[in-house]
Amino acid sequence: MDNSELTVILALGSNLLFSSATLIFANYSRHVSVLWMNTVKALIAITFFFLSTLIFSQFHPISNTSLILLLLSGALGLGVGDLFLFSAFKSIGPGRTLIFYGMEPVILGIFGFFLFGQELNPQKFWGIFFFLICFFIFSIESRKTKGSWEIKGLLMAFTGVAFDAVGILLTRMAFEATSGLESFEVNFYRFAAALFVFFLISRFYRPIHLIEKFKRLSWRQRTYVFVGCFMGTFLALLLYLRAIKTGHLATVSGIAITSPLFATLLECVIAKKWPSKYLWFALASFVVGFVIVLR
Repeated sequence: MDNSELTVILALGSNLLFSSATLIFANYSRHVSVLWMNTVKALIAITFFFLSTLIFSQFHPISNTSLILLLLSGALGLGVGDLFLFSAFKSIGPGRTLIFYGMEPVILGIFGFFLFGQELNPQKFWGIFFFLICFFIFSIESRKTKGSWEIKGLLMAFTGVAFDAVGILLTRMAFEATSGLESFEVNFYRFAAALFVFFLISRFYRPIHLIEKFKRLSWRQRTYVFVGCFMGTFLALLLYLRAIKTGHLATVSGIAITSPLFATLLECVIAKKWPSKYLWFALASFVVGFVIVLR
């Protein structure tokens, strides 16, 4: 098996794991709470990233600048951003939410233009046009089926993706400020900051009730939560980083298009319901927009 085939397998595996996990995130965000699900996910992720750093790597010396950037990245991207994303999972479903990730390359391109002086291709803004078509299609679908435009859920999805993009940019700046940093330790710092955000929210706004709500779950439900968090954070990211390391970046980015397709298919299988015509049109528009963005 050559590197190109391995890259495709790793990237597809990462997307399938993450897409499957989003269904678990959505389910327990609805039935327990968004804050609780995010906190559990962060606790499981930080544990495995800490152990992986000790076993497979080490904690390298880090500059104060990089540490601050990583903490901000975790607080905004994995903390605030994931709260919006999980709220969108809960409101409009994982498949529709993940479509908004197609806008992330454009958002990163805009920030890269202003922060790093990178070239910005105006043609990519046509991709935004097709993503906006998805937005309007979902709004029309919600109006037809639920009697509301579901603007709140769609805006939460976009906001979550925007915060995630900011987190990626800050992480990139941290890597540039300190050479030799490994992904395991970087994600440990980021999830530590996300947990601090959840602690502040629990302390001053809405209690998490972490242990009490966990005890109410059956052993089967606890297993689902653990497996979902392990797959959707640690394992999916591990395969994704390996794909980035062994293969072509454009290939990996292109395969990211499968995430909303996987999530949509799994949602339909679980619900035993064929995708609506609105969802088919939205997926088609998403594919066109994503191809334009990657060109």
